[in-house]
Amino acid sequence: MTESEREPSAASPNLGATVGGGEAEIPAVVVEDVSFSYGSHLALRDISLTVRSGELCGLIGPNGAGKSTLAKLMAGRLLPERGRVLLLGRPTNRLGETRRFIGYISQRADVDWRFPATVLDVALMGRIAGRGLLRRFTREDRARALTALETPGHTRGHLVFADDAHELLFAGDHVLPRITPSIGLQPAPVASPLGQFLDSLRLVRARPDADLLPAHGPVGGRVHARVEELLAHHDVRLGQCRDAVAAGNPTALAVARVLRWTRREHRFDDMDLFNRMLAVLETVAHLDVLADLGELTRTEAPDPESGATLATYTA
Repeated sequence: MTESEREPSAASPNLGATVGGGEAEIPAVVVEDVSFSYGSHLALRDISLTVRSGELCGLIGPNGAGKSTLAKLMAGRLLPERGRVLLLGRPTNRLGETRRFIGYISQRADVDWRFPATVLDVALMGRIAGRGLLRRFTREDRARALTALETPGHTRGHLVFADDAHELLFAGDHVLPRITPSIGLQPAPVASPLGQFLDSLRLVRARPDADLLPAHGPVGGRVHARVEELLAHHDVRLGQCRDAVAAGNPTALAVARVLRWTRREHRFDDMDLFNRMLAVLETVAHLDVLADLGELTRTEAPDPESGATLATYTA
């Protein structure tokens, strides 16, 4: 939901209200004690929230929690059974000129993939209300759309979204402010997850710098500075893994036992089972990058005890 860049005219909704003799900005969205049902199925009950003008607001919850229903109520696509929804101070059943301040893209499962529209075309539909149905999109309109970048490594198919016009990067789990994302734990394993992750970091570094908006952790800081820290961290880790193999530790488990983990420098054996598994997988990812670089030799053979394939590394 975006607010139009145009200045309000005399026919536009009043964007300021007098409070105590001064001007106070009307919130973009106000939801007050709203309930809604689909027939006998109660979808939302007693929901209240306020979104101020200029805020970015995300609705997070499991399937069936009512996120889409609440979005439709806020956009005026549905009307509440109880309570009220105000958009820029107007109730959603009497929006009038306020509608041109709203951009809404619906979610549908029955997509006809033969329809000749790109993701950008669909995203730009949110600008139609402010421009008119038959007018061409401008360079400014296209600049307001987000650029999607594939950044595999932490997970296959991971995307980050860049808002170049406002120098913002919605970084997901790719660039995190305090930790490096886990590498190697994926439902469908890939050949070199760390190699992909490092390439994805370099891809982001090659783009214009931006403010970092991560999936979790504090917001703020610049993307390039954090990417440099992550690249430096993994460069150090690669050196530690190479030295551990040269010292006579031929397997990922043996190397993981030598290394220290997290910022608190935990010993491998002091961690719980799940985190030890993550440590071994991440060690494998580093050792495989070293093998790809020709700094180590990787050999695979059946483990005499389990029969599973065991990788060993030599310097």
